[in-house]
Amino acid sequence: MTKVIRAVMELNGKILLLKKSASCKNVHKWCLPGGRHEHSETDFETLRREVFEETGYLARENDCDYISTPEFRNDEVHFVMPTYLIKLNSDFNVILNADEHCDYTWVDINKYDDLEMLEGLKEFLLSIKVLEIVE
Repeated sequence: MTKVIRAVMELNGKILLLKKSASCKNVHKWCLPGGRHEHSETDFETLRREVFEETGYLARENDCDYISTPEFRNDEVHFVMPTYLIKLNSDFNVILNADEHCDYTWVDINKYDDLEMLEGLKEFLLSIKVLEIVE
């Protein structure tokens, strides 16, 4: 089992999605910012590190609200994914880590159906009722 901490970063009714680069397993699929939990870290420390590494944004603990911990498993992997909401008050300059992501988008929380996302992400966003969380 692998623990992956993720962030739903919301600004003005839009959420930030990152596109996996060619060097990644799920090439060109959209995902939430986040990454593997290190054993010595708290969930927030992992969230802060991964969000900063992937977007350039330095999260503050009092701006992060726990949403849920979905699990994803198939024949190859088993992920446990604590996910947190980061409500942003203003835009910031997204700085991508080119080794991991090749693009980003702020997507309207009602209009992400046409994006090719990591397996299970669309269902997760529907299950947490993103609309209710960010309003």
